[in-house]
Amino acid sequence: MSHPVTFCSQEMLEQGERLLRDLPVDVYSTVPPGGGSTIGQHMRHMLDHYQSLMNAEHGRVDYDVRHRGSAIETDIGKARELIADLLSWVRALDDEALSQAIVVRSEVSLCRTVCAEVGSTIGRELMFLSSHMVHHQAIVALIARALSVPVEPGLGLAPATRSYLRAVG
Repeated sequence: MSHPVTFCSQEMLEQGERLLRDLPVDVYSTVPPGGGSTIGQHMRHMLDHYQSLMNAEHGRVDYDVRHRGSAIETDIGKARELIADLLSWVRALDDEALSQAIVVRSEVSLCRTVCAEVGSTIGRELMFLSSHMVHHQAIVALIARALSVPVEPGLGLAPATRSYLRAVG
């Protein structure tokens, strides 16, 4: 059985894959009523973060590396291919890989350009990525519903929320 951290990332990525499989192609890059980001832009953002971790060079992750305007934002097929690659990578991670020390770099100020670096592990960052993805999936669910497109029940619900809902029946 896979580690709980990799299992959660697999679940999140598989949920994204199901969304894209079932989503009408034209909806993927449609701006929602009232403006804002498209489902494709949110998907690209989520997958950028996973790619940053997967492609970390010399033990360094930079979540500010983004691929804005890339084909991932407009081409469901490309997004699905990337999800498949990310799933293969996540499934191959073992306990040793998850405990690998890394340095995470990110901008940390809204009013000026300030970057910080902190220590972490691949496993801890996968936990972050799952949490980050579930919140964007919640936004994606709202966008889809605004465009009159049904989505999988529970899309965008965090693991703890799902546990709570199971407990209260």
